Amino acid sequence: LATSRRYLTTNTFVADSLFRSGDGANWANLGVYSTDGGDKGDYAVSDDNKVFIPRSDGLNGPYFDVSADNGDTWTATGNLTNGINSVAVSATGDTIIVGNTNGVRYSHDGGATWNDATGGGWGHSENGGAAVLPNGDVYVAGPGKIYKSTDGGQTFSDLTPDPWIVMTGISHFHYHRPSAKFFIKNGPYGLLESADCITWTGVPALEAGGITDLAYSENY
Repeated sequence: LATSRRYLTTNTFVADSLFRSGDGANWANLGVYSTDGGDKGDYAVSDDNKVFIPRSDGLNGPYFDVSADNGDTWTATGNLTNGINSVAVSATGDTIIVGNTNGVRYSHDGGATWNDATGGGWGHSENGGAAVLPNGDVYVAGPGKIYKSTDGGQTFSDLTPDPWIVMTGISHFHYHRPSAKFFIKNGPYGLLESADCITWTGVPALEAGGITDLAYSENY
């Protein structure tokens, strides 16, 4: 995460609980923060430590619970009407990008209002398949394509990756700011890296597949 704290959501009977840790070993239960038991997808933390967790009230569709005080209090955003498969936020949390089965939606006001993005034919976006770069460019990964936006997620154009194996299955798409590189788990081909989402190379010793998740810190 972009913060030294770690967060974990888990389903407890019919409601979700949020846990927080400062060292990864000791965890504090912040309690049940919603009662529908419906954590709906990936979550994100902005550079200024706002936490965005997808929720759904079962009537008006999904939204985000947002906390600016390390999970002590929560404020709901506006509803998205469609599901949440992936999410990325800008440094201050004003821009939020959401990928779902109907495409990509964006908000430039912290989630108060939402709009449909145009210019892509992604079909659906993989879980964790979005990134907002420090310069404001937005990348969204679909099943076999990666799409880029230079206007804050309003319009996208598709990129043509090399080699072709990138198009056989993209998941766990991450942008690692310290190295300015993108990383993806790519089906049976293991972990790949790129500086531009076009030219991809295998990461040594991790090209044999078998990866189920990715996480990173400033140094690793």
